[in-house]
Amino acid sequence: MKYQPFETGHYFHIYNRGNNNENIFLEKDNYALFFEINEKISASRKRHL
Repeated sequence: MKYQPFETGHYFHIYNRGNNNENIFLEKDNYALFFEINEKISASRKRHL
């Protein structure tokens, strides 16, 4: 899967709650996967800067 930033050089707010303050990470594995994907995207963007 190819990841593309919304707009290069800008920061985006990451939400930690869903609608009605519901959790968006229902299991620890979901939370860990989010950070794994985020790290891959960050590393990829650093290579392209």
